[in-house]
Amino acid sequence: MIKLALLLCIFLAFGCILLNCDDSTGPDNTIKVTEPSGSTNWTHNDTDLPVFWNGGDDSDVAISLYCSDNIVMSISNSTPNDGNFLYPGPVPDSLTAGNVYKIRIEDTSSNTGWSDEFAISEQKQFPDSLIATINLSCSPNKLCALPSGEYVYVTSGSGGIVLVIRTSDNTVVATVNSGYSPSAICVLPSGEYLYVTNPSSNNVSVIRTSSNTVVATIDVGESPGFICSLPSGEYVYVAEKDAVSVIRTSDNVVVATVDVGKDTHGICSLPSGEYVYVTTGFDSDNLSVIRTSDNTIFASLDIEGEIDRICSLPSGEYVYVISDCIYNEKIVVIRTSDNTVEASIDMGSEVTWPSGICSLPSGEFVYVSRIYGSISVIRTSDNTIVDSIGIGNRNMDICSLPSGEYVYVASWYDNKVLVIGY
Repeated sequence: MIKLALLLCIFLAFGCILLNCDDSTGPDNTIKVTEPSGSTNWTHNDTDLPVFWNGGDDSDVAISLYCSDNIVMSISNSTPNDGNFLYPGPVPDSLTAGNVYKIRIEDTSSNTGWSDEFAISEQKQFPDSLIATINLSCSPNKLCALPSGEYVYVTSGSGGIVLVIRTSDNTVVATVNSGYSPSAICVLPSGEYLYVTNPSSNNVSVIRTSSNTVVATIDVGESPGFICSLPSGEYVYVAEKDAVSVIRTSDNVVVATVDVGKDTHGICSLPSGEYVYVTTGFDSDNLSVIRTSDNTIFASLDIEGEIDRICSLPSGEYVYVISDCIYNEKIVVIRTSDNTVEASIDMGSEVTWPSGICSLPSGEFVYVSRIYGSISVIRTSDNTIVDSIGIGNRNMDICSLPSGEYVYVASWYDNKVLVIGY
């Protein structure tokens, strides 16, 4: 009797297999998912992400996202089984970063398929990777981007030229013989003209960007160095040996000279155009604030160290100043509402000579180039260094594109311009 019962069980089991008597949700991997694949990486807030597959019946399919075999969200409750779907996103920030995510697709006949495991990453907050290297025929010095972001202009004192880089493919497309030993450079907000200082010949060259030709040369004071435009584009301020010259751009005439009493180092305008900040080295009262309405010294600050380059945040609330004390390098943060020191950011005990400084257009991060081969990234919300990008050799200057997607670095010793991106 026992043998008969055993034989009956075996017969029923075998018959169930033949008849596909399965109470599960259907055969697995009948559908082949080809994208996402094992090399795919989704990032928080990504949009328009493709999902590809083949197989299954002619019905609609449901697409779901799983993490470690647990469903975390529906990608689509129902979409035609045509082999492709574009997930509109965005990928939620709530999804934990990791590489254990899978896509599951199921048709109405319970045919299913799984993708390979793939990664979801946190969204990068700022450009932090070397994505391009632009080889030059001479050593780069200072640089600036046009407001359109289409071109970056780079001075070369050793070459006596200004190079024009097309940012769409990071190719040098033109060179301009701009004067003797060109140094600093700024662009008018309209993007029509560039102003380039020539310290060896005590003048400023004006370049028309539509033709990349020099259209004017303006005599200024001794050893013109850094230069900036007001946001209106009406005036350009030139930092010289012991003064600041003011150029009216409508006719390229020097209309004022502001005596700051000592060697100037860096200069920047606030976005409002009301004030221009000028650094003047190691002496006392080494930061001067010029009121542009009457071109007089509105305030003077005594900042520790030999202060150098300077930049304003796009909001105009703060300016960031490089202080070059050996073994005590700092970035000093000044609150512009009352011209007081808000913070002092320690750059470390190693001598790296901070050389250039710029803010991303968002104002959330400030980049500092260091001569000895690195770029520091400062988060402005708490004035903390959040990254150090080890690139370049004798990094002389740095600028961001107006989009904030890319940062360009002049690497003097290597005869290169380096591009930092996501």
